[in-house]
Amino acid sequence: MMSEPKRLHPAAAIINFLKLLKDMIIPLVIFIFVNRAPGMLGLLLYAGAGLFLVVLIVFSVIKWLKFTYRIEEDELRVEQGLFVKQKRFVPIERVQTINTRAGIIQQLFGLVKLEIETASGGAEAEIELTAISKSEAAAIQKELSERKIKIKAGPEEMEDAAPECNAGEEKRKTYKMTGKELLIGAATSSGIGVVVSAVFAFGSQIDELLPVESILKRFESLTSAGIPFLAFLIFLGFLLAWLLSMAGILLKYANFTMERRGDDFIISRGLLEKNQLTIPIKRIQAVKITENPLRQPLGYATVQLICAGGKQDADGLSAAIFPFVKTSQIGSLLESFLPQYAYRTEKVPVPKRALRKYLLRYGWPFIIPAGIIIYMFPPWGWLSLILLPLSALFGYFAHRDSGYRLEEEQLILYMRAISRSSVILPIKRMQQLQVNQTVFQKRQKLVTVKTSAMANVLGAHFSVKDLELEDGIVLYDWYSNRPPERAGGNADSGKD
Repeated sequence: MMSEPKRLHPAAAIINFLKLLKDMIIPLVIFIFVNRAPGMLGLLLYAGAGLFLVVLIVFSVIKWLKFTYRIEEDELRVEQGLFVKQKRFVPIERVQTINTRAGIIQQLFGLVKLEIETASGGAEAEIELTAISKSEAAAIQKELSERKIKIKAGPEEMEDAAPECNAGEEKRKTYKMTGKELLIGAATSSGIGVVVSAVFAFGSQIDELLPVESILKRFESLTSAGIPFLAFLIFLGFLLAWLLSMAGILLKYANFTMERRGDDFIISRGLLEKNQLTIPIKRIQAVKITENPLRQPLGYATVQLICAGGKQDADGLSAAIFPFVKTSQIGSLLESFLPQYAYRTEKVPVPKRALRKYLLRYGWPFIIPAGIIIYMFPPWGWLSLILLPLSALFGYFAHRDSGYRLEEEQLILYMRAISRSSVILPIKRMQQLQVNQTVFQKRQKLVTVKTSAMANVLGAHFSVKDLELEDGIVLYDWYSNRPPERAGGNADSGKD
């Protein structure tokens, strides 16, 4: 029983301080570099900054002292706050997943952070216990699970339910990512775009922090080399961004292990920050297979789950059960770990006459920018015309890769934006299915099929454009004629 209020480990005060310091680090760094006040005034300003840090430390300690948690009356109760007392009561039956993480501070003290999520599917966990012992985390998980089963089953059914739970616990299957898969996944990560954006954002402010002009003067002799030197700097910048992106993926997905334990997936990953995520299978709404342009030629893809109330990291892979895996292995892996989601590559493609639409769809966004670049930067601007055949190539691949596969209980949609994607949707998990037809599609007897599944607040939406009209009717009838007990939403038709 955990009815008595408990505090977090004192290391939570350190974590609180570091969080506050992280939010203030940029103003503090700018203050240190910008402060040019002479004599006593400068010393007073630095003393003020030091006093501010002391205030952050005191506030962090008080925040730790005033934070308590307990389990009482089938609720997880958290109280916090100094001047304004905050109380949060979360009914145990609303608890969906319990995850653990261990950052550098937690690992130094042998602790973990416990994240408790509910069906609300917010951007953050409903409750976070930032620093508790591993044994305490295990005890909380056990008590919450037992009480949740008791609430659902009722006291008189607990004896019958217990053997089933134990039997489910015995059904375990494990997948472990190999070093080769991790290296290929890191080397082909699309996270380089995020790193490049961060570098440019920092670069726009760097002249306020460093004496850029004096540094550039030291390299005037090199800059006189002109275009070759500029091209070398650009190459060096992208190489650095690629290495940083690769290092981030290696640290994040090192030691990746996925285990199916009864009716849950348990995912463990991370080197500097160790994470363990629990995904109940009943929350899975769809399975998405993604092949970005770098991984596709190598035959690798990412398999991730779309879950009700699910959240994603910046890289979109928080619910990935096979982050970097051979495409040829996906069918057998899903059959072993998630047999209700059958993956096949054979599809009903979009018709050949739709190719022109795909070429125009991908090409027209580049025409106006290319014209502006040619006008503003002659003669080098003419190089921008290389974007047109490149966009046409993507349009061709999008046409070639789009289509669908229909089975009795599920629909697979195949599509491409930049990356090639396949989405496996069981009919009972689909929220809706729409068949739309524009004026231009009507003349060629084409339609767009749209569907969605429950995920976060906005849901997950998928569509395949320019299918045959007859295929759209087949899909609409398949979804509309489903038995009522399998209904997942409304079937809407936008056909003219």
